Amino acid sequence: MNAARIQTKLVLISFVSCAITMATSSASADEPSTSPQIFLAKEEKNPEAQIKLSGLVRTADRKPVPVGTRLKYCSIYTFRRKGTTGITQAMWGNLGWRLGPNGRFSGAPFYGHAEGDTLTRVKYYLTASAPGYAPSWIGPLKAKPGDSLDDLDIVLKLGFEGRLKLTDSDGKPIVGVNLEMSYAGKQCPLLGKLKSGDDGMVIIPDCAQASIDVSIRHPGFQPSRFKVLLSPNKDLQHELLSARPTTGLVVSSETGEPIPGAKIQILEEQFVYPVLFGLSHVTCPHEYHFGDGPIVGSSDQQGRFTIDTFIDDLDYKLAVIAPGYKNGRLIKIQSGQKDLRVELELAPEEESSNNGL
Repeated sequence: MNAARIQTKLVLISFVSCAITMATSSASADEPSTSPQIFLAKEEKNPEAQIKLSGLVRTADRKPVPVGTRLKYCSIYTFRRKGTTGITQAMWGNLGWRLGPNGRFSGAPFYGHAEGDTLTRVKYYLTASAPGYAPSWIGPLKAKPGDSLDDLDIVLKLGFEGRLKLTDSDGKPIVGVNLEMSYAGKQCPLLGKLKSGDDGMVIIPDCAQASIDVSIRHPGFQPSRFKVLLSPNKDLQHELLSARPTTGLVVSSETGEPIPGAKIQILEEQFVYPVLFGLSHVTCPHEYHFGDGPIVGSSDQQGRFTIDTFIDDLDYKLAVIAPGYKNGRLIKIQSGQKDLRVELELAPEEESSNNGL
C-alpha cells in the first residue's frame, strides 16, 4: 500500500507541474495556411540542438482537415544543470490554432529550459482535435537534441455524443454538477469543465471511445473520482454518495464573539483512486498552501459553518481564514463531526491587511 501511495503521489505531482502555454501559428485569421509552421520555436544559440517534428493530421473518412483543427502537445524533457544529475519537467501547450486543409505541420517545439542547461532527451505526446471528430493522440515520441522525427501520422476519427447521468442514492438526477474530465493516461488532453443539465445528464460532444477520468466536488455529496468508458447510443449512470454535514463555530479568542465571513479552506485531504496497481482502491494525501486549497464553507452572521463535501472515514486538515485575524487550523476532521469550535486571535495590523481570501 505504501508503494502504491508513493507512486500515485508522483503521478499527481507530475500532473500538477504541467505548465500551460499557448502559441499561435503565423496564418492569418481569414486564410488558413497550406503549410503552417505551427510550433513555437525557441531562439537557440545552437540551432543544431533543436528537435524537429513534421507530419500529417488527416481524417479517417478522407475528408479535408476541418478549419479550426488544433494540435496540442505535452513535452517531458530531461536536462542537465551544473551541480545536478538531471531534472525532468513537463510543459503543455497549443502548437497552433489550426491547420490548413492538407493537415501538414513542421517545426521545432519550444521546450522551455533555462540558458546554460543541457538538454539530454525529450518525450513528446501530440493530440489533434477538430470539430465533428474525436481527439486523437500519438506518443511517447522519444528524441535527443538534433533529431528529426518525420512522417508523423495522426488520424482523426468521427466522434460520438457521450452521455453520463449523475444521480443520488434514490436515483434522482443531480442538477448543476461541475465535472473535471480528461482522457485517462493520454498526457493531459483535457476535456475541461462540464456541467450536468436539468435531467442530471452530462453531454460530451465529439467523444472518443477511450477511458475518461472524472473528478467531482459538489455540495451535499462526497467528492468522487472514477473512470468511465462511454459508448455511442448508450447512457451510463453514476451515483454520488450523500455527505454527512460537519458543523462548527468561529469566534474571537479575546471576546468570544462570533466571526462572520470566515472561510474554511482545505489544507490537506486524501484522494481515493479506484483499481490502481492491482488494488481495489488507494488513498493519497494532497496538501495545499494557505489560500490555495478548495474553499468548502464559510461562517454566517452567527459565526456558524457547515461543510457537506467530505468523504466518509477520511481525515482532513483545515484552515480557517478571516480578515483581521490570525489563521486558525483544524486537524484530523472527519465528516459528520458536530459543534467544532475555532477561536481566532486578532492579527497585528501589518498582518491583517494581507489576511483573508
